[in-house]
Amino acid sequence: MIEIEFQRKKCIGCNTCVEMDPENWKMDWLDDKSILIGSISNNGTQTLKLENGDFKHHKHVADNCPERIIKVLET
Repeated sequence: MIEIEFQRKKCIGCNTCVEMDPENWKMDWLDDKSILIGSISNNGTQTLKLENGDFKHHKHVADNCPERIIKVLET
């Protein structure tokens, strides 16, 4: 299982995550910040658990976030 954590409050809206992985990310054009699709939000942090996910792909997306606000964990 893979868990993705995204600190949405710190997002600068660069759109990198959306461009790299449009199946799991989209932009909220109301506040120009990314949204982790299907995630649970808790106090500004969005969390998504994926049963079958490509860890390397999601880690690559996280590593390309200029703010370093995406964490990918194997659980």
